[in-house]
Amino acid sequence: MTERVIALDIGGTFIKSGIFVGGKLADTAKFPTRAQSLQTIQSAVAQAVEYWKDVQADGIAVSSAGDIDPYRGRCVYATDNLKGYSGFDIKSWLEERYGVRASALNDGHAALLGEACRRELTMPAVMLTLGTGVGGAYFDGKEVVFGEDYRYGRFGHLVMCPDGKKCNCGQRGCIEQYISASALKEKCAAAGTVPEKVFSNGDARSRAVVDEWIDDLCRAMETIYRVQKYELMIFGGGVCGSAQRWMPLLKQKTSRRAEISVLLNTAGMEGAYRWWCKNGKI
Repeated sequence: MTERVIALDIGGTFIKSGIFVGGKLADTAKFPTRAQSLQTIQSAVAQAVEYWKDVQADGIAVSSAGDIDPYRGRCVYATDNLKGYSGFDIKSWLEERYGVRASALNDGHAALLGEACRRELTMPAVMLTLGTGVGGAYFDGKEVVFGEDYRYGRFGHLVMCPDGKKCNCGQRGCIEQYISASALKEKCAAAGTVPEKVFSNGDARSRAVVDEWIDDLCRAMETIYRVQKYELMIFGGGVCGSAQRWMPLLKQKTSRRAEISVLLNTAGMEGAYRWWCKNGKI
């Protein structure tokens, strides 16, 4: 019998939903997260699962923003990007609601797990997912490192600029406040341009925004390297849709090896599925 698993990638703005059939991602859909409260998030998750109501699913695999205990499938902590999400036992909630085995892990961990499996990585690597926030993870050459508190690789909340911008995690100067998609939108708004065109416009204001953002990416890479040595930096997330325009500029300013995710926006779902195969089955 062909195995069918629903995979979700829960971010602060959107939930990506997909169906794996026989180990391959067969189809995808996307839904707004509606992250105003735990109840609205639960409703959005249910919508993303029930989109596949005609599929006899064998399980549900979740990649999610927030600090996720990958063995219990519970959110230990989340910022206000997902209001009310801290403490939510998403694995148990899904299993009780849908009667199938579920699993959950952090979206950065999931994205790098999917990427490492696809690339057959054997070198130390860091991945940053540039979305509403900045997800992160570290691969030691053999496996994704969760750490004792399941928070290792939370590089988006490393302090890059002491006394810098206030972050919704409570610190100041976090990497997330400078290189996320949200941060890029703020830079564009301040300059009077729009994110959708900032990499292609070519006018002085757009070039200034791009230069500032690229400089911040370089600073983020160096900040992370001081904490965790790596041989490869992999970027994922929505901002990578314009990577063909900004990656050449980045490579002019850093000697670190940097590449774009080969799985792009499906990396989190791929990693979630891989984790379910290992830990979600009875």
